[in-house]
Amino acid sequence: MNHDEGSRPAPAAISRLTPRRILPAYQQVAHQLREHIISGRLAPGNQLPIEPEIAELFGVSRSTIREALRQLSSEGLVRTTRGVRGGTFVAYPSFDSISAHLETGIGLLTGAEKISIASLLEARILLEVPAAGFSAVRRTEETLKLIHETAFLGDNLDVAHRLEMNRGFHARVLSATGNELLEIVAIPIFQVMTARLDREDVPVAFWRQVEADHLAIYNAIAAGDASAAESHMREHLERIRPTYMQIDRGAKDGSGC
Repeated sequence: MNHDEGSRPAPAAISRLTPRRILPAYQQVAHQLREHIISGRLAPGNQLPIEPEIAELFGVSRSTIREALRQLSSEGLVRTTRGVRGGTFVAYPSFDSISAHLETGIGLLTGAEKISIASLLEARILLEVPAAGFSAVRRTEETLKLIHETAFLGDNLDVAHRLEMNRGFHARVLSATGNELLEIVAIPIFQVMTARLDREDVPVAFWRQVEADHLAIYNAIAAGDASAAESHMREHLERIRPTYMQIDRGAKDGSGC
């Protein structure tokens, strides 16, 4: 066998090759513009060239550019204005819009059976346990007061109010860390989980335990005891696991993963 023949790939190797799909042109344009925005090469407030110029730059049609810009606009990355001073500009990011996009994405994944309630709970443990420790060290009198206001659920509150108080407690513990990124990432997970659970038939005893857990977490944060705050938060999130698994709508209707 000569050298050329020995260097040829065997048929079996060829069969294992996976063809790479080529993205539609508008997605390729959107991808490259997105990279420039995320990297900061295109900064918030920067105006993009007009459509014909972008089309010429990428060697595509104006309709392709319009579709790419529509995609970026739907992601909150650019905004288009009309008038003499109009055009397409890189959008200024906001914590609320980014958090909302993340919540939508996580929600879609749970709806498509890609994420289970167990995974959501695990993610909360990974984020909220250390967050409780940070809060114990960094909390101020004002943030401590806000946490205390939402620690009590009350026996006579309706389910909607209890859910809001519960959400508020965890959100304020996260806020007390002073780390906005933790809030952006953790709160959407909490919101998606809340939407997935059927809590109408949850007994009052469950809410009493949640309230007791919240007070234990609050007291540890108030005392500045990071280790105790983390321990109580972990115990709380582990304690609610069996009930959450039981009232998961996805598990009830057979769509859970």
